[in-house]
Amino acid sequence: MFVQSTETKNLRGLQNGIYEFTDGGINLILGKNGSGKTSILEAVYLTNSGESFRTQKKLNLIKTGEEFSVLTTVFNIFNSNITVSALIKNITHYTVNNKNVGSVLNTKTSKDEFRCLLFTPDDIQAISGAPALRRDMFDRYIGALDNRYFKIISEYNKVLKQRNALLKSNDKHTSNNASVLGDKDITFNIWNLKLTEFGNQIIEYRDKFVMKINEIAQTYYNYISQEDNKISIYYKPNTAVLEIEKLNSGLEKEKIAQTTLFGPHRDDYEIYLQSQLSRYQLSRGEQRTTGLSLLFATHQLIKNNLGYNPVLLLDDIASELDSTRVKYLMEHIPIGQAILTTTEKISSTNISKIINL
Repeated sequence: MFVQSTETKNLRGLQNGIYEFTDGGINLILGKNGSGKTSILEAVYLTNSGESFRTQKKLNLIKTGEEFSVLTTVFNIFNSNITVSALIKNITHYTVNNKNVGSVLNTKTSKDEFRCLLFTPDDIQAISGAPALRRDMFDRYIGALDNRYFKIISEYNKVLKQRNALLKSNDKHTSNNASVLGDKDITFNIWNLKLTEFGNQIIEYRDKFVMKINEIAQTYYNYISQEDNKISIYYKPNTAVLEIEKLNSGLEKEKIAQTTLFGPHRDDYEIYLQSQLSRYQLSRGEQRTTGLSLLFATHQLIKNNLGYNPVLLLDDIASELDSTRVKYLMEHIPIGQAILTTTEKISSTNISKIINL
């Protein structure tokens, strides 16, 4: 499984063109800042997942002065080519093998069968920044391992949004209306039931993932850093089990706060190198090495579980790493296809192609 090529038209500041990749080894995209390196990765990622990793508004992808952008990627899946195109205008339309699939990418022919793992400089912020960034990063990795997780997350977020809207609703005109209050109680019971259903599945997925990834991440950290430092990942759930009784008992506090206070949307992860907490005490190089170790460990888990190698999309991978770590990093990028961007040429026998911008 590999990305055969991607073609871009009117994508940000990138020149229109077709970019072809080798099916194994490292494909290195080399260019100065602003040359469009990251946009090539964005085109591949969007035609695989239906989403951009740089913006929630796809209109931002259209080159200034143009009315539309077209992205087309050829994926080779078990020796069969699947061509996915995205026409980005006011509404994004997708085609798969020239068949229109509407404004939502037909994941059965792309995302579910073809896995891309992405690493960007923003993932360093996940190591060192706010809990929401770590949740997003780990959710992306768990979903790449088992795409049913994305559906559970989506359903949970829908319920959470409805429940928060109910908490924020104005009671000035309903506080003395027993009928309305009774209806609200019934509605809370419905949302509580659904929140616990999806919430506990998320908690279970996250807990199992962390147990699996710890040992593998340790191995990759040692490979890249050539240091024998212990890396440890801990899942810190907001609540070990999301129970209806807990939601009911905290309802008055939640009405004051006007938001849901219990559930996996408030989870966090703690990552330690030796006894140092990653978000406070590690250098930028150590944080980047930690993030890459987690990514490569997820790659290994996917290989173990699904029997094939996902494609690695690695943006600006070598920045903030010294030459020694870059050397060991290139030697230990997992087997399969990898597409890397960099501003400076990297020497490695594992590089199969260089695309100069």
